[in-house]
Amino acid sequence: RKGKLVPEPYKVPPDVELELAVVMNYENTPCKFVHAPRFPKKKTYSWWCILGDTEVDELVSIKKAILPTRARTERRVNFQFCSPADEVGETFTLSVLVMSDSWFGLDQQLDLCITTVDKAEVA
Repeated sequence: RKGKLVPEPYKVPPDVELELAVVMNYENTPCKFVHAPRFPKKKTYSWWCILGDTEVDELVSIKKAILPTRARTERRVNFQFCSPADEVGETFTLSVLVMSDSWFGLDQQLDLCITTVDKAEVA
Protein backbone atom coordinates (compact mmCIF):
# COMPACT_ATOMS: atom_id res chain seq x y z
CA ARG A 1 0.00 0.00 0.00
CA LYS A 2 1.03 3.56 -0.64
CA GLY A 3 -0.35 5.10 2.54
CA LYS A 4 -0.20 4.20 6.18
CA LEU A 5 -2.85 3.16 8.67
CA VAL A 6 -3.88 6.04 10.90
CA PRO A 7 -5.03 4.95 14.39
CA GLU A 8 -7.93 6.56 16.21
CA PRO A 9 -8.34 9.52 16.91
CA TYR A 10 -8.08 10.26 13.20
CA LYS A 11 -5.87 13.30 12.58
CA VAL A 12 -4.95 14.20 9.03
CA PRO A 13 -3.49 17.28 7.31
CA PRO A 14 -5.91 19.52 5.41
CA ASP A 15 -6.43 19.05 1.65
CA VAL A 16 -4.83 15.60 1.28
CA GLU A 17 -6.04 12.49 -0.55
CA LEU A 18 -7.40 9.87 1.88
CA GLU A 19 -8.39 6.25 1.36
CA LEU A 20 -10.90 4.32 3.44
CA ALA A 21 -11.18 0.54 3.06
CA VAL A 22 -14.38 -1.19 4.18
CA VAL A 23 -13.98 -4.95 4.58
CA MET A 24 -17.17 -7.03 4.57
CA ASN A 25 -17.60 -10.77 5.09
CA TYR A 26 -20.10 -13.36 6.24
CA GLU A 27 -19.53 -15.29 9.45
CA ASN A 28 -21.82 -18.07 8.30
CA THR A 29 -22.77 -19.56 4.93
CA PRO A 30 -25.48 -17.35 3.40
CA CYS A 31 -28.23 -18.50 1.11
CA LYS A 32 -27.79 -17.75 -2.58
CA PHE A 33 -31.18 -16.22 -3.28
CA VAL A 34 -33.70 -14.00 -1.50
CA HIS A 35 -37.30 -15.11 -0.91
CA ALA A 36 -39.10 -12.68 -3.24
CA PRO A 37 -42.23 -14.41 -4.62
CA ARG A 38 -43.39 -11.36 -6.64
CA PHE A 39 -40.01 -10.82 -8.31
CA PRO A 40 -40.06 -12.18 -11.90
CA LYS A 41 -36.91 -14.32 -11.50
CA LYS A 42 -34.65 -15.61 -8.72
CA LYS A 43 -33.48 -12.57 -6.76
CA THR A 44 -29.84 -12.38 -5.72
CA TYR A 45 -28.81 -9.82 -3.15
CA SER A 46 -26.06 -7.28 -2.86
CA TRP A 47 -24.86 -4.58 -0.48
CA TRP A 48 -24.46 -0.84 -0.88
CA CYS A 49 -21.55 0.92 0.84
CA ILE A 50 -22.24 4.60 1.29
CA LEU A 51 -19.79 7.23 2.51
CA GLY A 52 -21.29 10.56 3.44
CA ASP A 53 -21.51 13.43 5.86
CA THR A 54 -24.86 13.08 7.65
CA GLU A 55 -24.51 16.46 9.41
CA VAL A 56 -24.81 18.37 6.12
CA ASP A 57 -26.58 15.62 4.10
CA GLU A 58 -23.69 15.28 1.64
CA LEU A 59 -22.96 12.08 -0.28
CA VAL A 60 -19.23 11.53 -0.76
CA SER A 61 -19.33 8.18 -2.56
CA ILE A 62 -21.53 5.13 -3.07
CA LYS A 63 -20.46 1.67 -4.24
CA LYS A 64 -22.25 -1.62 -4.78
CA ALA A 65 -20.65 -4.77 -3.37
CA ILE A 66 -21.61 -8.33 -4.20
CA LEU A 67 -20.17 -10.70 -1.63
CA PRO A 68 -19.24 -14.28 -2.52
CA THR A 69 -21.66 -16.87 -1.14
CA ARG A 70 -18.95 -18.61 0.89
CA ALA A 71 -18.43 -18.12 4.59
CA ARG A 72 -15.44 -16.08 5.77
CA THR A 73 -14.67 -14.77 2.28
CA GLU A 74 -14.23 -11.03 2.37
CA ARG A 75 -14.96 -8.23 -0.07
CA ARG A 76 -13.06 -4.97 0.16
CA VAL A 77 -14.59 -1.65 -0.90
CA ASN A 78 -12.21 1.32 -1.19
CA PHE A 79 -13.23 4.96 -1.01
CA GLN A 80 -10.92 7.80 -2.06
CA PHE A 81 -11.72 11.31 -0.87
CA CYS A 82 -9.98 14.53 0.16
CA SER A 83 -9.83 16.04 3.60
CA PRO A 84 -11.32 19.54 3.75
CA ALA A 85 -9.06 22.42 2.77
CA ASP A 86 -10.43 24.50 5.65
CA GLU A 87 -8.37 25.81 8.51
CA VAL A 88 -6.40 23.51 10.80
CA GLY A 89 -8.34 22.14 13.77
CA GLU A 90 -11.56 21.59 11.83
CA THR A 91 -13.36 18.35 12.82
CA PHE A 92 -15.73 16.60 10.46
CA THR A 93 -17.71 13.40 10.81
CA LEU A 94 -18.08 10.91 7.99
CA SER A 95 -20.55 8.05 8.17
CA VAL A 96 -20.08 4.68 6.52
CA LEU A 97 -23.39 2.95 5.88
CA VAL A 98 -23.64 -0.66 4.70
CA MET A 99 -27.14 -1.37 3.41
CA SER A 100 -28.69 -4.50 1.98
CA ASP A 101 -30.78 -4.25 -1.17
CA SER A 102 -32.89 -7.24 -0.06
CA TRP A 103 -32.91 -7.76 3.71
CA PHE A 104 -34.57 -5.63 6.40
CA GLY A 105 -32.80 -4.89 9.67
CA LEU A 106 -29.23 -5.65 8.59
CA ASP A 107 -28.12 -2.10 7.81
CA GLN A 108 -25.03 -0.89 9.67
CA GLN A 109 -23.66 2.61 10.31
CA LEU A 110 -20.22 3.60 11.56
CA ASP A 111 -19.30 7.23 12.28
CA LEU A 112 -15.70 8.41 11.89
CA CYS A 113 -14.58 11.72 13.44
CA ILE A 114 -11.64 13.18 11.55
CA THR A 115 -9.69 16.27 12.65
CA THR A 116 -7.44 18.31 10.39
CA VAL A 117 -4.10 19.12 12.02
CA ASP A 118 -0.81 20.64 10.98
CA LYS A 119 1.42 18.35 8.85
CA ALA A 120 4.06 18.40 11.60
CA GLU A 121 1.61 16.86 14.11
CA VAL A 122 0.75 13.91 11.86
CA ALA A 123 4.33 12.61 11.44
